[in-house]
Amino acid sequence: MTPFLVPEEQRELNAREERKKELRKSIVERLAKEPKPVVKITYENEQALIDIGGKKHLPLIYNASGYWAPDNPGFIKQVENFRKAGFHLYGLEPRLTKYWKPDGSIDFSAIDNFLESAVMMTQEGYIMFDIVAHEPPRWWLDKYPEELIDYANGGINPKAYDTIDRVRAPSYASEIWRRDFCDLVRKIVQHIEASPYSKRVFAYRIDYGVYCEWHYYGMEQGMPDTSKPMTEAFRKWLENAYKGDVAALRNAWNDTTVTFQNATVPDKAARSHTGAGILRDHKANRQAIDYLTCMGQVVKDCLLLVNKTAKEACGNRALLGNYCGYFFGMAYPAEGWHLANDEILDSPYVDFQVSPQCYGSLMRSIGEPQSARMLAEAYRRRGKLAIIEADTRTHVQDKAFGHTFVDTPAQSVSVLSRDFGQALALGCGIWYYDFGNIWYSDPLIVEMFAKLPGVRSRGGDFGSASEVVYIGDYANIMYSNVVRRCSLYENTVTLFWRELSHTGVPCDAASFQDLASGKLKDYKVYIFPNLYYATPEQRQLVKKLQQRGAIILWFFAPGYLTPSGPSLEAMEDLTGFKLKIMDGKLDSYTTLLDGRKATSWHTCQLSPAIAIDDKDATIHGTNTLDGKTIPTFATKGNNILCTAAFLDRFELKKLFQSYSIHAFNDDPEAVVFANRSFITFHNKKAGEQTIHLPRKANVTMLYPVEKPICENKSEFSFEAPEDSTFIFKYE
Repeated sequence: MTPFLVPEEQRELNAREERKKELRKSIVERLAKEPKPVVKITYENEQALIDIGGKKHLPLIYNASGYWAPDNPGFIKQVENFRKAGFHLYGLEPRLTKYWKPDGSIDFSAIDNFLESAVMMTQEGYIMFDIVAHEPPRWWLDKYPEELIDYANGGINPKAYDTIDRVRAPSYASEIWRRDFCDLVRKIVQHIEASPYSKRVFAYRIDYGVYCEWHYYGMEQGMPDTSKPMTEAFRKWLENAYKGDVAALRNAWNDTTVTFQNATVPDKAARSHTGAGILRDHKANRQAIDYLTCMGQVVKDCLLLVNKTAKEACGNRALLGNYCGYFFGMAYPAEGWHLANDEILDSPYVDFQVSPQCYGSLMRSIGEPQSARMLAEAYRRRGKLAIIEADTRTHVQDKAFGHTFVDTPAQSVSVLSRDFGQALALGCGIWYYDFGNIWYSDPLIVEMFAKLPGVRSRGGDFGSASEVVYIGDYANIMYSNVVRRCSLYENTVTLFWRELSHTGVPCDAASFQDLASGKLKDYKVYIFPNLYYATPEQRQLVKKLQQRGAIILWFFAPGYLTPSGPSLEAMEDLTGFKLKIMDGKLDSYTTLLDGRKATSWHTCQLSPAIAIDDKDATIHGTNTLDGKTIPTFATKGNNILCTAAFLDRFELKKLFQSYSIHAFNDDPEAVVFANRSFITFHNKKAGEQTIHLPRKANVTMLYPVEKPICENKSEFSFEAPEDSTFIFKYE
């Protein structure tokens, strides 16, 4: 449109171009004098920091990713607002299809233009450069049809790309895809590292899979991956797992004809079969269990291979990470999970992982926790960085897509500051991500962001204040998450985690491997939501916890699955309760002694239906099965068992009080995030609120305004308006 500009517009355009040239020249001259920084994660007072060339940065990031728009005035202003607020870290990526050409060459000019625009806009800022292959180019798919994922439930979708469903995409097991993917990554990183802009690149993030998140394509119900590459990988895995003993394989699969040369990926029938009620039976469903274990390893190997390539290409200078490590908010079949995440996190080629918060109104509405999806203590114990992706929609976003739960700028500020408070309590990273929709331009939101770095930079102890730990087990997802939208998982994992967030009791989250490492602190209460198959090593560790007097909360059928099949005796041995299996299916609710029902938003039918049949147990709740009342919730010493698979915040608060667990707040509708120095309070309803401190302390309100609250007190009260978030420091 330049030829149609009037003289005044042309002069302004020329002036802008001249200013760009001057800024570009200034930045290039400045970069020439700067050393290329070596970047690492460091912890101070149990808070994760990003050390860039010796200067430590708060892990606060504005991520624009593929929506970086240097010609959009609104976007330019938004970046400027973040820069002025004290956000110095940014994320961006040009889309793969824009620079990876059909002949295999790379258009580096597109990458250079993105980097140049980012450095010019952020000036003193640092960039996380993302290499995103979640939408593979069609030319590659057409060139290598034999390397594409195939699906046990429906075959390949003719569409080239369609997020969560069956799509045309390279198999994670494809050696050709791995070769080309690594070659692409190597060349991009080497090119960036050779450019002056590498001095402003602090990290690389590499993405593949559904939504960039390393979930397997077709994970919801497609049942991937029956392709030739995956079949070959599965056969190799079997031979290694069974040490070449074909007799052992045949015995495990109960198949006298299977060999390491003809074994196949399980079909739809094998994948859908459970064998132990609603759970997969380790013995009867061994083919599926073996395959899903192999699948997790294949995803891990692919991810670590490309990360290793990037690490070597940058000379170990920059951070490397991925979207990965989800545990909450993942009610999908095991095919879509990061089942080998403990091994992924143990790798030297992974410095950080990113995970969005749980989706849906039950988690994201005002007054709800919008919980992070990772097991946060896994990162702290390894010295790695967890980053929460806060893609919280503000009032400017259309509600039509079902993710927007606010109506006003003030409500937007409430939920955005709530997200910040969660990261503050965990001492982890957070990035705000608006998908290029410029959600943060409202003056109230700009004012809020200007306050956050100052709050985060206050000295303090970011260590855990929790007496309760939630121990999730990745391997057990194979036994419970058989079909899409698994209600058992949603009740005992995600929705139960929501209830915990409303008790006023902070709760840490870790994996069983984190617990087994011996690097977690000792807790008073251990919650095992999904330990249906317990290995001998896991059983031994649980016994040690029981012997030292730890309080343990169990759900549904812990320890019921064994190598030789389902065993009620094994469950009794693990939990300490005498039990009885009843005919029929049990609804997932608990009727408490006062007549109130503890029930989840998602109901499901549980099988086996397990009754607590123990004269030495104290019964706290029952269920109805075929008109009969059966005990399903009881305590026995320090063991707590709910075979109906769900307890709500009200009953949890009673339990915690009976075991003298400290609660920071008593309001079951509010949310509290807390560590040893900071407390974030978030609520929907207005009213007076009281915070109970674990010790006498001096308290200062840091947000929304800074002011002293009290001195040498063990509790304090304040008036909380509706839809509000407060952050306090106690010392």
